[in-house]
Amino acid sequence: MIELLDIGDRVDVGRYRLHSRFRDALIFAPAGPGRSIACVVDEKKGRGPLNIVARGLGLARADSMEVGPDRIILGETAAEIESRYDSSLPPTAPDPERFRRNLRVFERTLSESASPKSLAFLLDERRERNFASGFEKEFLRRARGGADRLLAGDLEGGAARLRGLGFGLTPSGDDFLAGFLLGLHALRTAFGLDLAKEIRAVAGASRSDNPLVDAFLLCAAEGRYFERAKALVSALLEGSEFDVVRGARGLMEIGASSGADLGVGLFLALAAAW
Repeated sequence: MIELLDIGDRVDVGRYRLHSRFRDALIFAPAGPGRSIACVVDEKKGRGPLNIVARGLGLARADSMEVGPDRIILGETAAEIESRYDSSLPPTAPDPERFRRNLRVFERTLSESASPKSLAFLLDERRERNFASGFEKEFLRRARGGADRLLAGDLEGGAARLRGLGFGLTPSGDDFLAGFLLGLHALRTAFGLDLAKEIRAVAGASRSDNPLVDAFLLCAAEGRYFERAKALVSALLEGSEFDVVRGARGLMEIGASSGADLGVGLFLALAAAW
């Protein structure tokens, strides 16, 4: 029995076909002309702009889906849509000093607690010792070069160098770029900075041939936050140091290094502009 708990605000109405299957997630692609993928996930994955959060092992057998205005048909099971996740960042009026202090806490938490193979070496050079093989050292070199170019103002060149860098379902470089885009949007929303040109530049150079990665980056380019990223950014802007640590650790629980890599991109965007 499937229980539908929530649907993201960027899941389009339409028919979908199964793209890929994982233990705790089903990725669906549009069956016809459509905007983006949709991800059916369990409760532990949490809410997001493209996520349909469901409870029930029956979802593992579904190979098709139809999303309507008021209900979802997953395989042969229909469920009413009762809750929609708002992935936008609400308007805030943060205190600049609190924000600076929270950024320092965020940086320290990433440096101390991020997974060894994450991009946290961009914050703490001592972490470079975790990369020993020739492949890993080349990864390190390219990642540092791309990040340096981004922060020096070569947004297209830096993003192009980071795009697709690494391995896994969502490569480290793409996770970093998503975090960087979310950071730019946070600055735009919270402090009124005119960063539309910068967002377009990074987003345009970040496009991916992988539909999952491309959809993820498109949401970031639109300032659409999944639940853990939204909680962390809200903590950075208006929360306590405890809230920041909790939010950062929650983000870093995502994947082997995906959450940490996104966090590094988020931090560098916020710190560079502040």
